[in-house]
Amino acid sequence: MGGLRTNRSYRCEAYGLLAGLRWAHTTNIKGTITHLLDNLGVVRVFQDCDSRGSSLVTSQDVWDEIIWLKRQLGGRYVVNWERGHAERRGAITRRVDIANHLADGLADAGYEAAADLRSSFTHA
Repeated sequence: MGGLRTNRSYRCEAYGLLAGLRWAHTTNIKGTITHLLDNLGVVRVFQDCDSRGSSLVTSQDVWDEIIWLKRQLGGRYVVNWERGHAERRGAITRRVDIANHLADGLADAGYEAAADLRSSFTHA
């Protein structure tokens, strides 16, 4: 698998997607849920991950969980790409930029402090 630091940004974004899917499934929230990500690779893989299955070689453990949850929630969980890092482009002016900046900061802090979650994955 290459260790926890392999493909750090990609894996962290996939973990974020997994967290959103788990929340939606656990809380049984109704209606369409739109999840914005600034990692285009993760967004593209999500679009057809259920048909790709075991051919996904990067962060397969995370994607196995995502695929299971995506199937449970159906098409009402939508993932869209949103350009991130507005602070690098000049200014944070939109609400989505503020949220992305906050999420990136939390992800960086959590990455160093987080335990290895792979033992909690049950749908492999």
